[in-house]
Amino acid sequence: MLRAVVFDLDDTLLDEATAIRSAVSKWRTAIDREGSGSADDWAQIAGRYYQRYLDGGLTYREHGRSRVQEFLGGGVSDVEAEELFETYLNAYQGSWRLFDDALPALRRARAAGLAVGVLTNGDAVQQWLKMVSLGISNEVDGFLASSDIGVAKPHPSAFRAIMERLGCDPHEALMVGDHPVNDVAGATGAGLSAILIDRFDKHREAEYARASSLSEISFGTFSAPHAVGGHARV
Repeated sequence: MLRAVVFDLDDTLLDEATAIRSAVSKWRTAIDREGSGSADDWAQIAGRYYQRYLDGGLTYREHGRSRVQEFLGGGVSDVEAEELFETYLNAYQGSWRLFDDALPALRRARAAGLAVGVLTNGDAVQQWLKMVSLGISNEVDGFLASSDIGVAKPHPSAFRAIMERLGCDPHEALMVGDHPVNDVAGATGAGLSAILIDRFDKHREAEYARASSLSEISFGTFSAPHAVGGHARV
């Protein structure tokens, strides 16, 4: 029996990709620096350094200044890079928006009698600020970020930690997220059921249950779906 549902945050509840594009556009205009790349360049650079942060190879502060220094093509001191990264973070924070289906999904899960959690990779302070700023901190029963746990998804310990927080066993929980490895493979490997949120139909061949929107998931009647021919949907 399903007792809990756990949501990823970035690109599942929060439109992270749009927030980054908007923030980079505002930031590049504000700093007026030669040598800066595109939003796609920033996203690629950010992905590399953020993974190193998640793996414990960099502090959050170090990862931020490294992103700026590579993006601007060198010649930027550590102090200046940290100041510029703060400017970016301000633009990024101002660009946070929920997907339209996010709040209804959280409330629908609660109305179905389920415990609701959020499990996210990242800095706990920043990720919780997103929850508060977007008005969903009171819509969940448990929240954990990888910096709280000491490991990031897809490590099984991350999923065990949120199960403990919600007071249920893995076989009683559903993970909902946009990342095939971090959210879906990680969750199923830890014993949870999982649904991949594939908003842009990027994972047609995925061998897991998929949904193009959170609105497609009926929590009250959910039973673990099975992939069929690599095109499973709910």
